[in-house]
Amino acid sequence: MLNFYRAVIESVLIYKETLRLNKVVKTASRIIGRELPSLEILYQQRLLGKATLISQ
Repeated sequence: MLNFYRAVIESVLIYKETLRLNKVVKTASRIIGRELPSLEILYQQRLLGKATLISQ
């Protein structure tokens, strides 16, 4: 049941929240007049930074 929850329900919830949060980022971008990175890009940058720190 836990695997089902993580594979189906949790992934749908995260996807929907990501869409909503990216809309907030786009709105903020328009308000301040500057392009902001999406949540996916921020996540990738931070993940890469942490991996680099760990591997050193």
